Amino acid sequence: SKMADMPEWVSGVLSGLSLSKSRIEAGTKDILDHEGEWPMLIPSLLKHAIKIPQPIDRLPVLYLLDHSLKVLHKQKRHGLRQALSKHVAALIGLMAPDGVASVSKVKKVVEGWKSRGIFDELTINVAQSQAGVKLKELQDELDASRKTTDQNAAFPTKAVALYDLERGQNGELQLRTGTTYTITSKIDENWYSGQDDSGNQGIVPVNYVKIVSGQSSQQQQQEEHQQQQQQQ
Repeated sequence: SKMADMPEWVSGVLSGLSLSKSRIEAGTKDILDHEGEWPMLIPSLLKHAIKIPQPIDRLPVLYLLDHSLKVLHKQKRHGLRQALSKHVAALIGLMAPDGVASVSKVKKVVEGWKSRGIFDELTINVAQSQAGVKLKELQDELDASRKTTDQNAAFPTKAVALYDLERGQNGELQLRTGTTYTITSKIDENWYSGQDDSGNQGIVPVNYVKIVSGQSSQQQQQEEHQQQQQQQ
């Protein structure tokens, strides 16, 4: 699921989040009820926001945090502010990639933080100077996770062992030449994760097996197309 890496209550808050006041207030109540999870909450919100293509559509996340900070500031509870302080630059980058001055709604929120003393001027200035770098880091993380998802899209698949391999101390799966195994995922360029018909699991060297099925139909079409072109 697209929000598998975040707590269920956070997914619940985000799935219904909009700029409507009632939604923001309901989300704030949820946040206030989960004080122990605030350090985990902020990265989850940022990961959610980076998946939204248009910065203007990410604003509900900013408004939710802003509203929660204001309520907690009045209550003299500073945990959320502390959890967010490390991520202010990323948040600003997400909401206003071309700088705070370029988005009046973001500028208004940031000015409010300074005037209320939620964040001081220095914190905001440093965050603004690092916003571009932090935004790129988030984007790179997203690209990497998508790449991993794409890599594993063709799994599970079947593979035939080209060589014998004894079960090793590093968790290698025992292979017998000519036997078919199930490859469940690709770990990196050198290793698969797989299992035999008895359900024994282990790691498999990429060059010890030949994949025999499970190529995505797109790959097959591309290869067939190339073959046709060569024959012409």
